[in-house]
Amino acid sequence: MRMPRLTVREVRARSSHIFPEISAHLPAVTPARHWLEYLDFAGPLLRTPLVLRDGGAVAASPQGIGLDWNEEVVERLPAV
Repeated sequence: MRMPRLTVREVRARSSHIFPEISAHLPAVTPARHWLEYLDFAGPLLRTPLVLRDGGAVAASPQGIGLDWNEEVVERLPAV
């Protein structure tokens, strides 16, 4: 990953925004992480929403980004 190396070299704090279920993975491996903005847009659509513990986000452990859509809820959404 290139961003963490740049972060260490440039000593700049990094933050992540939007879709925290995915964004939580990057700060987890970034030494100069600053904060993760939590906006719960996808939580109601997921079988297992992002876990918040002790003021931090716990990144999903399954392979990939760890999203498991709640198909019953998703099917009820209007088609766009």
